[in-house]
Amino acid sequence: MSTTKVAISLETKTLKEVDRLVHEGRFPSRSRAVQTALTEMIARRKGRSILRHLEGADAIGMIRVTATTSWERDGKTLNFA
Repeated sequence: MSTTKVAISLETKTLKEVDRLVHEGRFPSRSRAVQTALTEMIARRKGRSILRHLEGADAIGMIRVTATTSWERDGKTLNFA
C-alpha cells in the first residue's frame, strides 16, 4: 500500500480517544487508527450508495435486497433480518 503523509487537525477530545485506543493496543499508531477510521467511513458511504441504488431498483420491481445478521451461539446459528 502506497501512503502519503498529510497533516490534519483534530479536536483535543478526539485525539485523546485515538491515543487511548493506541495505548490499549487496538492500533499500533495514531496514523493507523486514522487510516482505519477513514477507510471504514468510505466503505460505509459506498455501501449506502449501492443500497440506495438497489432500493431504487426494488421500487420498479427489478431486485429486492434483504440484510441479515447471523452469529453462532451454543452451536446454533441465529439469523436476524
